[in-house]
Parts: sequence; structure tokens; C-alpha cells
Amino acid sequence: ALYLERRFEEAEPLVLEAHAPLEEGIRRMRARGVRRAPVVDAAGALIGIVSSDDIVAAIAAELAELAQLIAAQPRREAAR
Repeated sequence: ALYLERRFEEAEPLVLEAHAPLEEGIRRMRARGVRRAPVVDAAGALIGIVSSDDIVAAIAAELAELAQLIAAQPRREAAR
């Protein structure tokens, strides 16, 4: 157990910046193998914690909006 404590003490924690692109957060979380990370503002103050579930929900919402836009557009193939 002492070895694990030292390992975690020495490791630099993953901290995400609020202004960073979502893709960067995903990449960094995946590289570290973590499901949650603290999020800080430009001054370094903690503003929240993001989880992989939060990210999946955000991507799903974006895809749903995109699907609505696609469905609302007239199909060019039908007009031919």
C-alpha cells in the first residue's frame, strides 16, 4: 500500500482547462486511463469535474442536433 501511495503522490494529476476543446479532454483522459477529471478556469480555480459520462452525453446531444438538421433539409436525391 505504501508503494501505491508514493506512486500517486509522484504522479501529476490530470487537470483540464475549461477553454480547451472537448477533443483534447477526451484524448488526455483516454491517455491517462481516467473517467473523471477536474476542470479549472483560466486562473486555475476549480470550476467542476467532468466525467466520461458527461462527455458521452454532450456528444450525443450534438449528434441529435445534427440529425435534426439533416432530416429537415430536403433530399437532393429525391428532387432528381
